[in-house]
This record gives sequence, structure tokens and C-alpha cells, in this order.
Amino acid sequence: MFFDFFKRKRQEEKKEIALAELEAWLDNDENIKDILIKFEQESKAYFSEINENLERIEQGLSELSLVSLSERKVDEKIKGIVLQNRDVYVKHVQNFVNAFRSQIPTGYTLNDIKSFIVFASAQIASFSKQSFKNFQIASELIGKEIESVVNEIQKTNSLVIKIQKVDKEKVKVIEIIKQCLKNLDEKEKVISNIKADFKKSQEEIGDIDKKIKEIEKKNQEIIHGDEWKKRQKLIENLNSLSEEIEKNNNKLKMLFLSIEKAFKKWAWKEKNSKILDYLENPLAAVKKDENEIINILENIGNAVKENELDLDEKRKSQTLKNIPLISKEKLAEFIDKDNRLKNQIQECKFELSKIKTRLISFDALIDRKNEIDGEILKFVKRKKIFEQEILDRIDEIKGLLKVINPLIVLKV
Repeated sequence: MFFDFFKRKRQEEKKEIALAELEAWLDNDENIKDILIKFEQESKAYFSEINENLERIEQGLSELSLVSLSERKVDEKIKGIVLQNRDVYVKHVQNFVNAFRSQIPTGYTLNDIKSFIVFASAQIASFSKQSFKNFQIASELIGKEIESVVNEIQKTNSLVIKIQKVDKEKVKVIEIIKQCLKNLDEKEKVISNIKADFKKSQEEIGDIDKKIKEIEKKNQEIIHGDEWKKRQKLIENLNSLSEEIEKNNNKLKMLFLSIEKAFKKWAWKEKNSKILDYLENPLAAVKKDENEIINILENIGNAVKENELDLDEKRKSQTLKNIPLISKEKLAEFIDKDNRLKNQIQECKFELSKIKTRLISFDALIDRKNEIDGEILKFVKRKKIFEQEILDRIDEIKGLLKVINPLIVLKV
């Protein structure tokens, strides 16, 4: 008894199996093999019986087809109806047998049996519905032969029910574990691909950083070169000349704005809105016709003196004071200065066009780097999702193993 106790203890010791070895254990463990063999043998036996039943049904159909009602003292018309329904019933049963036989599985996996049960249940229901009326009419005058066929069909139905009741729990667990292992393998491959893409992206970022540093170095060399300094000076000159042009334009514009009230009243009086261009852009308007503005100013001065523009004394005095400031000579100065500055700008632009040195842009590289950073974040997120799914599958396998063998412990 003492030694038996320790023997049982040793037998009940838990066994660790590494995840990588689990599939081999499922294929080779004797207990697992016994479970699968028992399930296959039971299923195979029932399917063998179904085949035998189908053969007996066909034998019964042969006998049923030969039934004669010639000796029955019944109206010939009724006999004809019964035999006609008998023939239709025979066809229904033969179709039922053919369909059943074609769907009997050659393998005995859970999926094979599940598919067969679904088919068989639907086939039996369909057959019963289609053949019931023909059976009823035929059985009015035919007894033993039709009953023999019906009994075998019922036995077939009973065998389908027995197949449904075969103990599938452990077999189902084994198949689920195998599917989980396959799923794990697929997820590991995905993670491996993610890691490869991650590494590739990091390498590309490294290459981009290297290129950016090279460009920055070249740009620094360009910035410290004589051509670049000359280029920058020309750009500064361009900016300065543009500012001078703007100041020249604004100065002339202020002169015209000083007589704006009189100018607008004169334009309204003359019904000529076009002359208001001198207020909007005086330099451009003057360049079109220098003499025209001189005549307009002279007419405005005369109109002010004659009180034709309805100005108050202060505005009248200010207008008469400012009109002489916009003389033909003064306008010529503004035009000459504008032309001179614009010529200088053209000269600067021409000198700039001869300088080919430019800083190298790496904006596209920065954009690509940012794009890769986004891809890397997605890689990390996907990797975490798949890693969690792997942990979930492992937990599922641990729970399933307890069903088929509580002493097996999965080592991860």
C-alpha cells in the first residue's frame, strides 16, 4: 500500500510541454491517439451501417417497383393512381439514397461529420416533405413492401442522430488546439514580417539622416563661398531697390491724396471716373500721359478759385497750395527715379541669373522621414496587437489542455 501510494503520486505528477513541442505531442501521445481512434471507429461504424441501410433501401425499392395490383379487386382507375404514386415515391427514395451516398465522408474529422449531419438533416426533411403525399396514396393498396422501405429510411435517420451523439468534446478540443497552433504560427510569421519592415524602415531613416547631413555640409560650404556671398548681396540690393520703388510710389501718391477732395469733385463734375486712376496709382497713370495730368491739375485749380467745387475755405486754401507741388518737373523726377530703380533691379536679376550656386533642398527627404516615422508607429501598434492575440491564443490552449489532460502544463 505504501509503495502504491508513491506510485500513484508519480503517475499524477504534472508534465510540462513547451509550446514548440505541443503539436508533436498531440500527434504522438497515446491518450490523444486513443481518443481520436475511438471517435473514428464509432463514426466509421455508424457510417458503415448507413451504407448497409442504403443498400437495403435499394433492395426494398426493387421489390416495391415489382408490386402488382392485378389480383386486387379495386377499380382500375384507383389501381392506376396508386401505382403512379408508387413510381413517384420510388423515384423520391432513389434520389434520397443517391444524395445520401454521395455525401458520406471518407474521412472522419469533426468538420466532415458536421457537414454530413447538416446535409443529412436537411435531406431527410426535404425528402419527407416531397414524398409524403405519394407515400400516403401508394400505401392505400401497398403494405409490406412500402413499409419495409420506410423502416429502413427511419433506421437511417436514427443512425444520423446517433452520429450526432457521438462524444466529440475531446476531439473538438484537440482540433481547436491544432487550429490555435496554426493560428499562432501565422501570427508569428506576421510579426516576423513586421519586424523585417520595421528594420527596413529604420535603415531607410538612417540613410535619409546621412543624406541630410551630407546636404547640410555642402550647404555650409556654399554659404561660406564667394559666389553665395555675392548672391546674398544681390538679393539684399533687390529688396532695397524694391523698397525704394515703393517709397517713391507712396510719396507721389501722398501728393495726390493732399488734393483728393477737389480731385473727386472735379471727376464727378466732369463725369469722368477714369481720372480717379491718378489717386489709385498716380505713377502708372502719369507714365501713360504726362501732359494730361498737368491740364487736369490746372483745371482743378481754376475750378477751386471760382468756387465751382464747393470746398470750405480751409480745404480750398490747402488745395491751391498743394497743386503747384505736382509740377511737370516734379512728376518727371518721380518717373525718372522709378525707371532708374527698375533698371537697377533688372541688372541685379541679370547678375543673379549668372550665379548657378543654390542651396540644396532636403524638404523631400524630411517629408519621407516623417512618412516613415508614421509607418513605424503603425508597425509598433500592429506588433502589439498580434502579440496580444498570441497571448490570448496561448491562454486558450492552456484551458483546452485541461479538458483532454489536466496533468499537462504548457511551458511558454
